[in-house]
Amino acid sequence: MSELVKIYIFIEEIEYCIRNKITLKMLYRSPNTGNLVYIINPLFIVLESHKLYLWCISPYDEKIKYLRVDRITGLQRIKKRGKRTIKFKKVLCEAQTGNFDFDEKFKIIASNGKTCIFEFDFVNEFHLIQKIRAFNVNCRILRPRAMAEKYKKILGDIINEYKKEL
Repeated sequence: MSELVKIYIFIEEIEYCIRNKITLKMLYRSPNTGNLVYIINPLFIVLESHKLYLWCISPYDEKIKYLRVDRITGLQRIKKRGKRTIKFKKVLCEAQTGNFDFDEKFKIIASNGKTCIFEFDFVNEFHLIQKIRAFNVNCRILRPRAMAEKYKKILGDIINEYKKEL
């Protein structure tokens, strides 16, 4: 069996478990801490920077994990789980429409050809920041205002750290 076929079968197995709400046990080869055993509830797979990532949640502490698919080995189905308890939040943003393709996860509210106002769901702040980063510097959060202020503070802190180094 070719390597591409093995990868396809592996991803199909993960997607099957996502669709059928099956908890997985897996070995994850972390570059920082070595091999780790995770038990997770897979949520979805995304492609970022030419790599596949699995968003999942721990059934024990309900923390979101973001795992590179190519570092996962030894999948094992554990059990079918009950209804998901993840609470999604909404955010309203404005972005330049240049090089970004809006998919079905973004609800477009208004567009004038140059900029677009849209909303999308996010699980936690890490998930939100990952989505906002996809727009580079061409995006700003409009609502909720508290989230916009918090994101602005995070970016300011990052800039200040770089200024210290220079």
